[in-house]
Amino acid sequence: MPSANEQRAFVIRPFGIKKDSAGGTVDFDHVHDKLIEPALKCAGLAGSTTGEIIEAGNIREDMFSLIIEADLIVCDITHHNANVFYELGIRHALRKKRTVLIKGSPVADSTPFDILTDRYVPYQVGDPAAACAALTAAIKATRASDRETDSPVFKMLPDLPEVDPAAIQAVPTDFREDVARARAAESIGWLRLLVSEVAGLRFQWPALRVVAQAQWDLKDYEGARKTWERIRDNDPDDLSANLALANLFERQYRTEKRPDLLENSNLAITRVLRIDKLSAGQRAEANALRARNLKTLWRLDFEAQAEPAKRRETATNRALREAYEAYRRAYFGDLNHYWSGLAALQQGTIALALSDGDAWQDAFDNSDQASACKCELRRQVEALRPMVSQAIEAALARTDLSDDERLWAKISAADLMFLIEERSKRVVEAYKSAIPRIGRFA
Repeated sequence: MPSANEQRAFVIRPFGIKKDSAGGTVDFDHVHDKLIEPALKCAGLAGSTTGEIIEAGNIREDMFSLIIEADLIVCDITHHNANVFYELGIRHALRKKRTVLIKGSPVADSTPFDILTDRYVPYQVGDPAAACAALTAAIKATRASDRETDSPVFKMLPDLPEVDPAAIQAVPTDFREDVARARAAESIGWLRLLVSEVAGLRFQWPALRVVAQAQWDLKDYEGARKTWERIRDNDPDDLSANLALANLFERQYRTEKRPDLLENSNLAITRVLRIDKLSAGQRAEANALRARNLKTLWRLDFEAQAEPAKRRETATNRALREAYEAYRRAYFGDLNHYWSGLAALQQGTIALALSDGDAWQDAFDNSDQASACKCELRRQVEALRPMVSQAIEAALARTDLSDDERLWAKISAADLMFLIEERSKRVVEAYKSAIPRIGRFA
């Protein structure tokens, strides 16, 4: 789990001394000081000290942001306080989980019907500190829970989309500029320092994503991996984090050859594929990464061979076909996902080039299987060429492509030309046109 200076909580509660419907009083500031704040600290959460809590009823933009952005909410439902229930409703309607309810007794106010069945941590209004251990345990259990939701709204409306806090959190301009300067200076240490500086700040999660991308660009794969792992610790099913980690663990495996690293990559991909409502493109991306891991295993089999003949012989094996078939399946899951189609075409072209030798025959149970596979492979590769070409063309025709996306589409077009074009100078010119003269490809 993220450490105390990484995750933030927000407290929804009345302020000062308030009366219940029978005139009984509760000092909610005292409850905060003796119960809520100590429990949050014991559970390893930053934020929501008295100075950081927005007073209930003071409807400000900061309050809405904190309710949505908070990694965990503690909400005191002891009294029928309109502002408290209003803010709790916002949280329940926009975030699926990590909301902890507490309720003091004895008081005259009963629990409202709409949340009557929700779990809450009880405390005695005369001695709130006595419930500190129970609240700490509840907070820790809520953070560790894999329950789909603790919101009655999402329980009743499971198809309701949850707000992505990263989409509404703004990273300050000066921080983005610091990252840009560190990136331009190619300073790995500076970027790692920026990671530590945002811990516990309201905008830490989107800020960490900005830094992680810069670390990837500088090929600081260890730093990027640690940054993305911190993001994933906060949300184990974070799509971007798991896709990035699938890439980073595979990169690390290439150099260290530790089987656990490739397994970690595959586990990250599995986490992506179990996410509900993945788009076709996202599913294709995850399946293509899984195929890429198979290709890595295949490539490492032969790349240590010094002699080309021995390298060709070692490369002509079942792992080659497995990687090709995995890429092809990924592509057929979304024909617009040109990268997986291009990778399938690359693997298929290589397999055809290697299919004339004895090693191809040896990779099958008998000669009939070898010949049948070669014929079918040739048919599939011929069909893939125009399909992938059109997918890349369609991508380049889109007006909403980012600069990075357009760059990769142009490079993919050059990659395709490398596979099918006989005139090598045309291929060279295509790469020259695609790759910018400045920046990380220079």
